[in-house]
Formats: sequence, structure tokens, C-alpha cells
Amino acid sequence: MMCPEPNRSRATLGSRALRRLLRWVVGCGVLVLLVDTWLVEGLLAPVIVASGSMAPALLGPHRQWQCSGCQRTFNCGLESLPSPGAAAICPNCGTENDVEAGQDLRGDRVLIDRSAFYWRAPRRWEPVVFRCPDDARTLCVKRVVGLPGEKLQIRAGELVVDGTIATKDLATCRSMAVLVYDSPAGDPRWQPPQGQPWSPTADGYVHNEKEKERPRRDRPARRPRNTPVDWLVYRHQQRFAGGAQGGLIMDESAYDQDESRTLNPVTDVALRCQIQASGNGAVWLRARSQTDEFLVRVDVETGEGDLDHNGHRTQLIEAGFEPFSRMATVELFVVDQCARLALNGSLLVEFDYQPSTPSAVFSSGETPSRDEPLAIGAQGAQVEVRDLQVWRDVFYTDGPRGTAATQFELAPGEYCLLGDNSPHALDSRGWSPPGLSDAMLVGRVLKW
Repeated sequence: MMCPEPNRSRATLGSRALRRLLRWVVGCGVLVLLVDTWLVEGLLAPVIVASGSMAPALLGPHRQWQCSGCQRTFNCGLESLPSPGAAAICPNCGTENDVEAGQDLRGDRVLIDRSAFYWRAPRRWEPVVFRCPDDARTLCVKRVVGLPGEKLQIRAGELVVDGTIATKDLATCRSMAVLVYDSPAGDPRWQPPQGQPWSPTADGYVHNEKEKERPRRDRPARRPRNTPVDWLVYRHQQRFAGGAQGGLIMDESAYDQDESRTLNPVTDVALRCQIQASGNGAVWLRARSQTDEFLVRVDVETGEGDLDHNGHRTQLIEAGFEPFSRMATVELFVVDQCARLALNGSLLVEFDYQPSTPSAVFSSGETPSRDEPLAIGAQGAQVEVRDLQVWRDVFYTDGPRGTAATQFELAPGEYCLLGDNSPHALDSRGWSPPGLSDAMLVGRVLKW
């Protein structure tokens, strides 16, 4: 004989469900608190970057403008705003913007992965949070550039480790790059030599090649490599109040508009753009760094090509069949004595080189001209180029505020840390000793 189940009131069932919900909420809260305290800090109380020493990768409190000329946005640190009465100069097109028209924003929000260095050592080029050597209660963020036991030197803006320039991988090159130019409409910095068939469009340029009758698709005719290449050439211009001036790419930064210092020429540059092409010709890219010239050729149909360094073929390229049949993202970096070509985010070519000795002409037969660091070429093909961007690498200065430490010898367990915004970063160049003990490291930085 079965006993009937006792009746339970709705109030009793509701209170039990409420208790279970409260236990679940409290448990989740405790878990999040433990994670925030011991594993990933910043989930509960925001962690905000408080200075511009890592700009542009990580921004401190800053003012942002939308340029009234080219409509691009640009930032300036609140501690380095233009002087009273001066205008905010767009680094892209040179337009003078009202200082008060900008919007003040707080620094970037980040997370601190406190567990990262329990399992592994810090890596070169990794942004880390550490306790400031002058005040252990203050947390700071910089980038690891030197590892325990290494000898480092800052030489002509480059980081030299044990006698060799430290090379960044492609992802690090992207994250540390400083924007120089971002294709405003009507800007004169990209120009073809007189008579060459490049025409400006609303968002780029187009090369109009009168296409000849093509053979059967299974037997395409190849244009010889000595067919003339029509070049679209980048000529750099420095933007300042009242005008512009041609010249070299310098280590200036719109993030510090109130600075007054000697600028340094930067020859480590990069090109990023969108390219679409058709025909039986080739797309070319050209990059120059001091006395070195790199020429990239990619066949429009087969995707085959090569990389030349000062007239010598160094690498073959396999970009796949018809790589430019649709708009493709092309990136060419010549940084840290390494040339890299990427297509749609994937690395195609990587070539380490030693700088050549000064010579009278480049491999293309032209007189050296460092104010023409980049160019795009069309050889017997219809080519459209959009969204042209020019970037430069970080240039490490000798030291901020009169410090002159440019050589570091690290003991076991010590790391060298530098800020990306080198002229305005207090880092290993000004510390005594310059190496930071691993006991001072808190964790790696994750951008929110």
C-alpha cells in the first residue's frame, strides 16, 4: 500500500528555489573574486592605463578628435596637449583642429593575467605589468625587450641583443607599428611619374591598362619581366601648423603634440593596402630602407612571383591562383633587417638581410631617395588600389629626460623593459640598475 506524498505549499517550493539561486549567485561571486584576485585582475574593478608611455599600443588618458579635413580620428595624451592657443594638427592631412573640439577619454582598460608567469618565463616583446622600482605599490606597464643574461644596446633606434638586431614577428610588428599615413581623398603623397596611367579614385587609385586579346586560358601568355612597370610612388610629407614639408619619415607622434625635441629619421617602414587586379601581367611592390631596395612581383593569374633584394632574387612567392581576383589585403614590412610579405593576413615571404654598403644607385637603377620609401607597380595589368596605409616601426631614443643609458647587461633573473612611446617612457633606460628583477613582475597584459 502506497502512502500519499505530503502536500507542499507553493511558498515552500518557492523559498527552496530562491535559496538555490542565492547559493548559485554567491558561489559564482566567490569564484569571480578568486579569479580576479589570483588569476585575472580587472574583471571586477577596472584596471585603466594611466600614462601614454605605451602609445599607440596602449593609450593613457587622451583627447580624441575627428579631423575636420580627412575625417580620420587621432589622439593626443592629456599630459601632452597642444599649447594654449595652438591647434591640434591632424598627422594624416595636416588640418588644424580646434583643441577644445576633441573628446576626453580615459585610458585603455586592460586585464592582468597574474598566472601567466607561474608556468613560463616572460617573452621578448610581451607587454607586462610590474611593480615600479621607485614605488612598489604602483603598478606599471612596459614591454619586455631583454631577457636574463643578455647584453643589450640601443643603436640608431634599433634594439641590439648580443650584437644582433632583435627581430619582431609579424604579429608584433603590427601591434607596435605607428601610423604615418591613411589615404585621405585628394592627398598628394601618392603620385605616379608623369605620363603613367594611374588615376585617383574616391578611396585609392586605379591603373588603366588597355588589355590586349588574351590567348586560351590554359595557355596564358606571360609578359617578359623587362616590360615597363608603371609606378605609383609614396613621397612623404611632414604635417605641421600652416603647411607641409617633404622629407623623410621621422619618429614624430601626434600623441605628444606639445613636445619639442630633435626628431630622428625612421627607415623601418610598412605598407598595408587593398589590391584587386586582372589581366596577364603582374603587381609589384617596392620598399626602400637606407641603401637597400626590395622588389616584390606577383603574377596576377598564377600567383607566382619573387622577392628581389638589391637586384638579387632571394625568395620565390606562391600566392595561389588569381590572388587578386577579389580585393586582397597586402602587407609589406621592412623592419628589423627583415622583409615580410603577407596576403590576407597570411605570411608569404620572410627574408632576413644584412644592410648593404652605400652605393650610387638602387637595384632598379634609380638614385637613392629615402623620401620615396614605398611604391606600388602595375605591369601589363588592370590594378585597383584602396585604403593605402603607411606605418613606421618604434624608434628607441637614447633616454627620456636627459638619461643616457643605451647599454644594458642583465644579470640572471633580470629583464629589460622599454615603453613603445620611447621619448616619453620612464623605463630601463632611466633605472639604476636598468634590469628589473623577476620578483617585481605581476603578470602579462590582456587588452580589454
